[in-house]
Amino acid sequence: MAIHENLLGGPPPTHLPADPEPRVLRARGPAPP
Repeated sequence: MAIHENLLGGPPPTHLPADPEPRVLRARGPAPP
């Protein structure tokens, strides 16, 4: 038995493509008040 085996069955998880925008906004610093 695999360690991360899905015991509930059903479709595999959906993986969304990476979105670089949140990382860019975080790199700019906190939002102004």
